[in-house]
Amino acid sequence: MTRLSMSLQALLLGLLCVMGCAPSIPEEDEALPGQQQGELSYSYAGTYLFRPRVLLVIYDPLYSGTPLHTVKGWNEPKALTNALRAGLQYGSHSTVDYQLVDVRLITDRLPWFEGGWRYTPTEMLDIINAPDAYTRDVRRKCTTPGNESTCPRFDYVAFANEFNLKARMEGNELDEVWVMAPPWTQMYESRMLGTNSYWCNAPEETRVTSFRNFVVMGYNYERGVAEALHSYGHRAESILNRAYRAQSAGNLWDKFNDLHREKPNLAGVGWVHHPPNAAMGTDYDYANTTYVPSSADAWLRNPLVSPDSLPRRSMNCNEWGCSQEGFLRWWYYHMPYGQKNAPNWWRYLVHLDDTVASTQPSTCGANTTLTACDAAGCAWYACSSSCWPTGTDIKVACPADSWCGQNTTLSGCDAAGCAWYACSNSCWSPGTPLGVACGPCALQNSQASCEQYGSSCGWYTCTNTCWPKGTSNTVACDPCRSYTDVTTCNAHNSACAWYACSSGANKCWQRGTALSTACPSTY
Repeated sequence: MTRLSMSLQALLLGLLCVMGCAPSIPEEDEALPGQQQGELSYSYAGTYLFRPRVLLVIYDPLYSGTPLHTVKGWNEPKALTNALRAGLQYGSHSTVDYQLVDVRLITDRLPWFEGGWRYTPTEMLDIINAPDAYTRDVRRKCTTPGNESTCPRFDYVAFANEFNLKARMEGNELDEVWVMAPPWTQMYESRMLGTNSYWCNAPEETRVTSFRNFVVMGYNYERGVAEALHSYGHRAESILNRAYRAQSAGNLWDKFNDLHREKPNLAGVGWVHHPPNAAMGTDYDYANTTYVPSSADAWLRNPLVSPDSLPRRSMNCNEWGCSQEGFLRWWYYHMPYGQKNAPNWWRYLVHLDDTVASTQPSTCGANTTLTACDAAGCAWYACSSSCWPTGTDIKVACPADSWCGQNTTLSGCDAAGCAWYACSNSCWSPGTPLGVACGPCALQNSQASCEQYGSSCGWYTCTNTCWPKGTSNTVACDPCRSYTDVTTCNAHNSACAWYACSSGANKCWQRGTALSTACPSTY
């Protein structure tokens, strides 16, 4: 199985978008790389390291049979979603491929608001068509028109309950939620839910007590793909800011964000609101033609070295086409994506518990051969074929799946602090998604879905699980399931987990198995 590097992080900024994001992009039924009409294709599984599974909820009420987006001449929500996915695929160097595993098109109602009520479709259209802001606030039921804090807000707890999000996240069916809705739905651009959730461009929502943190993204199909990428960008800033919170000023994330107006001649790539050449006192200055020296080119080097160690190039908005969408695609594209001597910031954006960043690259990384590395007094790490300062921890110098993958036995994997995946008899970093470590078969939790991948997957009734076709019965049926007591199961806890199901059931399953599979009678 192809291994790809991992690592990522995040920052803070922006507050809430009272639902604002939509497109002018691909046709509704245009397939993206790795996607086929009618079903998801995993033919690109060797290309994408992260394939987060998304529940997409579209609120698009009907008026005499015509959807709201058509009534108002707004953007088609599915086309906007595909354009956003394509933008993130491009920006991540194909590191991330968001998978829409569940799409709910809701045409007869709108979301719950705090207080236990919803707008009717008629009420929503009256709000949208209000002749002025005061009338709109009255129709929105704001207790003090003109004061946004007195207006009703989207109810995240009710939304999570309606779509059973806690169970679906804990059962490893989903990774996050995207909502496409009209304006005035009062969502944050992004908000993190879960017991251990943290600020993600909005206050954390811990009342949803999932042990897996997850993000609910709020997009507005009145707006374009530029605004959708903008909303995701504030999520990235929040998470990367958290990832680098323990490091001193001048860390890798700081250098990425540096602006010429604040650090003359030392600009990096900028922020979501500010390109590197943004004029003093401005926001959204994406069309600025002033040239400034920027380290942008350095962020695409492989191996990545400290951006201050290379000459800066003079550039202006021509680099990104002088538009918001162009800048954001350019901004994402320059994030470290797992080059040698570099983290992969996208890992942090999709694996929300990985929030501690590794140290920034040194000049050692400029040495691309063992001989040159030795001559510079640095250390060569064969696991990533890269040069690092002597004493660098292997977990920093090598992608997690690389140093874990050197262990070919369960005992060696355990000793390295890694996780053994019986589905592929291989060792990976803890928390690696089943779809990465085991392939798409491991994500199928029913015989019907398994058989959709009939050329590559097979259903094993011995454990009611889906495995790569040709997997021996010994592998598919015996590991974990053959351990009938909690002590033996826990002795293999890198690969197995004990499920307290109904009395008499075989309770030891491969770690990561969905509750609905392991405990069908009690789930």
